[in-house]
Amino acid sequence: MPLPTNVPLPIARHPVWPWYCIRCGREAPDAVFRFRPWAAKLEQILAHHFSFGWRLKIEVPACAHCARSLTLARWVRSLTALPLAFLESALIHVLLGWLGWPPPGPNINLVRLGSVFLCGLVIQVIGLFFPPTIAVRSERDSLVFEFRDPTYAEDFEALNGFDPNEPHIE
Repeated sequence: MPLPTNVPLPIARHPVWPWYCIRCGREAPDAVFRFRPWAAKLEQILAHHFSFGWRLKIEVPACAHCARSLTLARWVRSLTALPLAFLESALIHVLLGWLGWPPPGPNINLVRLGSVFLCGLVIQVIGLFFPPTIAVRSERDSLVFEFRDPTYAEDFEALNGFDPNEPHIE
């Protein structure tokens, strides 16, 4: 599976989407996939909405079936990350306890902390090699759209008015 393709877009610019499904590629999709980025900064909220407290909502063209599948996949991904981390941490502790390492004492807290970081790292690596169809993250003065499909990313970049002589895809 390919790594995600990143396309930055200035905060003040509303994205223009290619008019085909982001998941299956069908022309003229009949629905949209709506989601909100997990984190948004205050200036991004104020750039897109005039009232305080609203979060940015992204609407991407998708088929009705694909929109439901993308919504379900987003919920499953978010709801399984934390239990997966706890399960991994518990398995590490059981395995280390079975091996008799480390002996009880002050080092046990460092081992616990290390296992939590290891579990977080595993979740990040899974997200890197099996990226979602689309994700949005915020940076200093832009939103970075991460696409699984590089062709969709190129079309998105072309529609949003980038200079073709200046590469923007990361």
